[in-house]
Amino acid sequence: MNKELLEPLKDYIRQVLALKEKMLIDLNVHTKEDILDCYMSYDCDIFQHSAQEVCGDHSYLFHGKKGCLYERKDYKIGWDFGHKDKWVGINTLLFSHFIDYQNYPQADFYDSFKIADKLDEYVVQGILYRIDDLYYFKDETFLGEYKNQ
Repeated sequence: MNKELLEPLKDYIRQVLALKEKMLIDLNVHTKEDILDCYMSYDCDIFQHSAQEVCGDHSYLFHGKKGCLYERKDYKIGWDFGHKDKWVGINTLLFSHFIDYQNYPQADFYDSFKIADKLDEYVVQGILYRIDDLYYFKDETFLGEYKNQ
């Protein structure tokens, strides 16, 4: 069973979840639903003129119906907000960008299509499950302190 993407996948989720509290404070909201409601309705002050919020040395660019790109000078990570209570679902294209930005050796071999094939294998093996176009770990014990976020 080839598990070469499992550690980068776990790292990806942990890094997104590490940004969660920062994002809530920066945007002065309380939940993921607050963010999605503001973005999707365009009625909220933080998204009044555009889908980008600049907060000092970093910014959040909201994309599509459910995604975000966090950027600062030396760091970039994009993700899709997950299903129901999940803060992050694994989007193969955004994950391929992550392993490239983070200089994982897997980036030399895996594009988003090969990642999708590998994640589908992990679904068959019972490691991941899929809802719509996003993947999730069945066992989230690796999240440690982030487990209940």
